[in-house]
Amino acid sequence: MCCAFLSARGNLPDFTPATLPTDFADLMRVSETGQLKEDNRNGGFDGWLRRIRSAAEHGDRNGQYKLGQLYSQGFGLPKNPEEAVKWFRRAAEGGAPEGCLELAKAYYHGWGVPKNISEAAQLMHQAAELGVTQAEFLTGLFYLFGEGVPRDPREAVRWFRRAAQKNMPEAMNELGKAIASGRGVEKDLEEGVKWIRASAQTGYPPAQVMLGIAYQAGYGIETNQLQALSWFFRASQKGYAPALFQLGFAYASGLGVKRDPVQAFNWFRLAAEKGDNRSEAALAIAYLNGDGVAQDAVTGVRRLRRAAEAGSAEAQYNLGVLYSNGRGVPPDLTLATDWFRRSAEQNYSPAQFWLGIACFTGQGAERDLAAATNWLQKASESGNANALHQLGLMAARGEGMAKDYHAAGKWLGEAARLGHAAAQFELSSLYAGGRGVAKDDFQAVEWCRKAAEHGFAVAQRTLGQYYRDGKGVPVDLEAFIEWIRKAAEQGEPVAEYELGYAYVEGNGVPKKMDEAVVWFRRCSDQGSPLGQVGLVMAYSNGDAGERDLIEAYKWFLLAAAQGQVVARDQLQNLARRLTLEEIVEAKKRADAFKPRRPGPAPKPIL
Repeated sequence: MCCAFLSARGNLPDFTPATLPTDFADLMRVSETGQLKEDNRNGGFDGWLRRIRSAAEHGDRNGQYKLGQLYSQGFGLPKNPEEAVKWFRRAAEGGAPEGCLELAKAYYHGWGVPKNISEAAQLMHQAAELGVTQAEFLTGLFYLFGEGVPRDPREAVRWFRRAAQKNMPEAMNELGKAIASGRGVEKDLEEGVKWIRASAQTGYPPAQVMLGIAYQAGYGIETNQLQALSWFFRASQKGYAPALFQLGFAYASGLGVKRDPVQAFNWFRLAAEKGDNRSEAALAIAYLNGDGVAQDAVTGVRRLRRAAEAGSAEAQYNLGVLYSNGRGVPPDLTLATDWFRRSAEQNYSPAQFWLGIACFTGQGAERDLAAATNWLQKASESGNANALHQLGLMAARGEGMAKDYHAAGKWLGEAARLGHAAAQFELSSLYAGGRGVAKDDFQAVEWCRKAAEHGFAVAQRTLGQYYRDGKGVPVDLEAFIEWIRKAAEQGEPVAEYELGYAYVEGNGVPKKMDEAVVWFRRCSDQGSPLGQVGLVMAYSNGDAGERDLIEAYKWFLLAAAQGQVVARDQLQNLARRLTLEEIVEAKKRADAFKPRRPGPAPKPIL
């Protein structure tokens, strides 16, 4: 399995809800505690109850609604869902908006009546049309999630706006999120954040957290980490678990505060105690890394598994990473892929990417290029740069789709603009060759430079070659050596050979055969025929110390075996200068040679 990254991310600015808001269930509850505060005068409670019942039985819709509330709450009467629904229904049939609202909630929950989401949506719509603010908001949620009605983001926004204009905090927050994301309305980050701020200023914790995230990321508002912390803290004062998580993330990442793993651990713990699964996952990672707490892999895996089984997409992804790495659990690529799949099905883009890679490589899953393309495209829709890069490579090579350099350029361009170094280099290559894009040496150099500045070794070597050859830039041997050396020091074999040859020729550096031999040897030790031919020259001429034709023949044999034309052509010439015993010895040395391969692909990290 390729590298995956285990992380406890903060709540990235995503204004598109993947599930019902946490407050939805509260708003949909059948009872409304506190609405039945009646004066006990004129006969006390019993007298008041008799008047309510009499009014209800004589068709008074307000009396019917209040009697339904008494039965729903068990206030002065035995709690009886069926009786409550009976009176809410009569109130609704009499035109009482609140009766429609409560009856809708009953159908939604299956409380006193069989559960019927379509009926709930219809009744909620009736209450909304009659001007009940809460019903307007809840009708917006029905349309947003397509519950009981066809999914319609525009209709959702219309109802959110009606309720928001009456200063309902929940509606203002949802309207702001919709506008900020362009969901059902033209995208306008600044306008969206204005509505979220209006909701936050009423003290609504979800909006306070969302406003903090906007400040943290600079979405629709100038970045201000201290303001972000301020809003997170306000929401945390009400015990809102996502706010506690965000404070933990700020301390873990050093956002607006000095990084403090202990403080981060404490905030995550408080949030986890309130059932926040992301915080449970963050605690697990802290235990696995010994970050802010004594390292304890057993506890870390246990807590991560608990969060994953509770449905946390991030925890599921991270547990997949552990199985991919064999850290704290036995390595098992099949189990890793299973956890990636569970996370991916919740639209967590890192998991979608690695599931796509599993399907592409056939490691941990059956090789299925169509499935790989599907998951990678899902990840790319969330702006996952790794997925965009992989799709670009697949389009360029015709893997899992028809070969299409234009599509490759589009995907690689998106990934490159997101700062993906490998994609920047691949995009540079497209510009250099005029494949899928107009040939443009200047663009080729600029994208190659971006990748090189990100430390991408092949791009560093290529940029050096551009400076040597004057391709897209003026010839500059000093820059050539600077970039070639950076790549060579990272172990890029062609760069090692190029640097060695520069010392042979005195090209940008003084002629120094001993330095050339150092770089040829480093290149050869990786099994590169380029460096091996360079060493043949050094050993043949005595540049590597004493002349050693046996060692020279060994390197010729290794280079020729890899199809190196010069080595193949010159092998017989060198053989004539050796005895049979020397040739046998050279072959023994060649057979014993074990190339120093580059290190393994980066492992998933915590």
